[in-house]
Amino acid sequence: MPGADKHAAIIAIENHGYSVASGALACFASVLGKVAFDGDTPFQVQATSACEEHFPELALCNTVGRLVQGASLAGMFMVNAVMLSTFLKALQMSGSTVATVTNFSTNFVLSGISGRMVFGERLPALWFFGASLVVSGVVLLTGGSSPEGGKTSERIKGEGLTSTGQSTHSSSRKTTKDREKRD
Repeated sequence: MPGADKHAAIIAIENHGYSVASGALACFASVLGKVAFDGDTPFQVQATSACEEHFPELALCNTVGRLVQGASLAGMFMVNAVMLSTFLKALQMSGSTVATVTNFSTNFVLSGISGRMVFGERLPALWFFGASLVVSGVVLLTGGSSPEGGKTSERIKGEGLTSTGQSTHSSSRKTTKDREKRD
């Protein structure tokens, strides 16, 4: 059954890919939001300084920062729209718990990294410890197989499994079979 395992791994990557993509888009929207609502981000300062350096006679150079803010605000709304559609696809593909936790953790980690790289924010050691715990939790939540042969993520999706792995919902077996047929 090596072919079946490979097929299942590809499906798992595709399913989690939507969650990771939506988390990355959420992070990007956050960066745009910070630029839009914070008046002294490096982008605005650099744009205003470049205008004043190249066009010292223009009195409108202060408005360049406002244009950057406006463009960032519009971009934030557009990126959020794409993120929401990607997140909805992730919910369909991998279930609400896995999609939400994967989205959150991706957004959390990338927001910290982008805060450091884009805005020069300092990250304390405790942040890295917390980020490693979040990532470890996502790996435990989304990976691996259970001893009963079912996927861990299927159990977490709220399909009503008892401690022995038996389904408490008669419709969940049908849903799982329908999902397997789609894949």
